[in-house]
Amino acid sequence: MLSLNLDLNLKMGENLQQELEKFTDEKQKIAFIKQCGGQKKILPYLKFNEWWPSVSQEWRDKIVNLPFALINIKEWSYLAQLTLEELTHWYEEIIARSEKQFQENGIKILSPKVWVEAISKIIPKPKSTKRFLKLQQPIEDDDFNVLLNKKDYNFTPEILEEFKSSLCQASQDATIITEDLFPFLESRKLDPLLILSPSERSKWLLKKQQQELDKKDLELDSLRSQFNEVQQKLHQRDEQLQQQQQQINQLTQDNQEQQQQINQLFEQMKEFRQFMASAKAAA
Repeated sequence: MLSLNLDLNLKMGENLQQELEKFTDEKQKIAFIKQCGGQKKILPYLKFNEWWPSVSQEWRDKIVNLPFALINIKEWSYLAQLTLEELTHWYEEIIARSEKQFQENGIKILSPKVWVEAISKIIPKPKSTKRFLKLQQPIEDDDFNVLLNKKDYNFTPEILEEFKSSLCQASQDATIITEDLFPFLESRKLDPLLILSPSERSKWLLKKQQQELDKKDLELDSLRSQFNEVQQKLHQRDEQLQQQQQQINQLTQDNQEQQQQINQLFEQMKEFRQFMASAKAAA
């Protein structure tokens, strides 16, 4: 059963290798890899297919007769990472586990988990690569590798050293935090948010939005203050106009009264002249 499983995986790896060798155009090659599920999907096939021919017949016989039913290609590919000494230790661990299980319950066939567990004892799980930085995080030297690993940045080790030098000169030996990297990345027309995780990115965007809102609030407060000042001046102007209007009305009224007095005086003078003319005629 395991032998058939092995042959199928080897055949798949061989087919993939042949198909990849047909491509001369890199873009077509990348497109094919994506169609096959991506590099992580096909790389175990290629690694194992490359390693297996180097294995001696003695070891091939030992491996295909191991007490397993089915092993997926990722688990097969782990063997390609082992030296001969490590492979021997791994094999002895598998045989010991199988015999122990047989004594306990009469079953020799092991779970694929045992395959991986035995390898993990020999090859420790690699430390995960840091992909993101946190806001307000003091930047250590190793943290710059996050920039180096960003494909969109296209940083080479030389470019990274130049970047670090410019940053250190500007900081003047002060503690550098994540946000200090942003203007230097923007000056290179790079998106600084790529070094943040999605959650940290959301925090930063919310912070920037709040800053914009606060700025708008200050602008509105300033406009309100200017508007109130204009309103106050207009009110004062209205009061002045009202006072002037009142003065004009008063002057108009006074002028009308004076005109009435003059008209009355003219009437009195007219009557007096008529009286004098009548008196003179009677004499």
